Amino acid sequence: MFYLALANQLHFLIIMCFSLIVLVISTCYYKYDKTLWITGTAFFTPFCLSIASFVSLNEIRAGAFIAMSEVSVVFILSLLLFIKINKKSQQLILFILYILPGILIAMVYNISAITNNIVSIQIYTSFLAAGTLFYMFMLRKEKGRKSILFWAMLFILLGGLLKLIGSSNIIVYISLIAYFAGFFAFLLYFYKESFGTLAGKLVDAEKKVSAVNKTLDLEVKKRMFEMERSHEKLVSISKTDPLTKSLNKVAIFEKIEFLITSKSDREFSILMFDIDHFKTVNDTLGHIAGDKCIKKLALIATNCIRDIDHLGRFGGDEFVIILPGVSGSQARVVAERFRKKVDETESPHFTVSIGISAYPKDGANLKELIAVADDGLYVSKQKGRNAVSHKGIF
Repeated sequence: MFYLALANQLHFLIIMCFSLIVLVISTCYYKYDKTLWITGTAFFTPFCLSIASFVSLNEIRAGAFIAMSEVSVVFILSLLLFIKINKKSQQLILFILYILPGILIAMVYNISAITNNIVSIQIYTSFLAAGTLFYMFMLRKEKGRKSILFWAMLFILLGGLLKLIGSSNIIVYISLIAYFAGFFAFLLYFYKESFGTLAGKLVDAEKKVSAVNKTLDLEVKKRMFEMERSHEKLVSISKTDPLTKSLNKVAIFEKIEFLITSKSDREFSILMFDIDHFKTVNDTLGHIAGDKCIKKLALIATNCIRDIDHLGRFGGDEFVIILPGVSGSQARVVAERFRKKVDETESPHFTVSIGISAYPKDGANLKELIAVADDGLYVSKQKGRNAVSHKGIF
């Protein structure tokens, strides 16, 4: 190899180095892009021929190997561009690409006619020009990264033509620059293709991750919503009387405490009532009839109050109504209307006694307000029942 001229040695290094780099890049991505890998394998032949040139002891054969390296890559790439690479043809194409260097090396060693360097160059340049023109024709409408191949083949064709035109040092080194530019363009194409493949895989992976994250977010939000609903349902159940669906004793006390602590300057009233002679109803008509009376009483109370008012079952047949923003005198009007509605019940007929307390006149806390309302209820009982009372007022 070292007996070759410096230009041929540089030519050899260009082919060998760039072919090796292309092979390494394309092989690294064979799992991601089979077509890119097979296309890169086209540089296996020039790499092997450059090695054969290095170990050859014949100057003419060494030069022929170098010349044939460029011819082979032009024709192989042309065929690969023309042939549609698919799963069925992959194995056959790879087999041909791997055995082709051996066939070409055998041809060079067995063709004794390769003795005239000028004839060899002419033949080489003719094949190179034909292959390059065919390849450039195939790439004439390509855009993007594939257009780089067009310029790669153009530079290699230019190098071959310069080598044919003259043998002066200036022309020879200009042709080497053209070869370098051509192989560098090949390397740039494979680098961009491999980088583009990897970038595409990353984008696809990011899309999949994003889709999975969105699905997870939706699932988490759905689960959170279901949990919140379940929690609200449990809280509602824990604060609701199962028979009347009104608030239970704990919940109604919380409402009163909330009104006292959150709006201490705003008045509200409490109605405490129960069914008159409820024990008699249970004893004579039975507990089913008693439950029916309690449910009917809760329904009448709900229909007689506003949406902002609260109805709660204090225990047994005893109930409490909270009237936010209502004074004691206004509460009397509400209580009388409610009492008259209950008095209209039939099957069975029953009445109620009602006691009233007003905040803050009758008490500053829950205990005092309940005590005043309970005293009012007791006064209504003393009046003969089916009455409304506010202790010390009416």
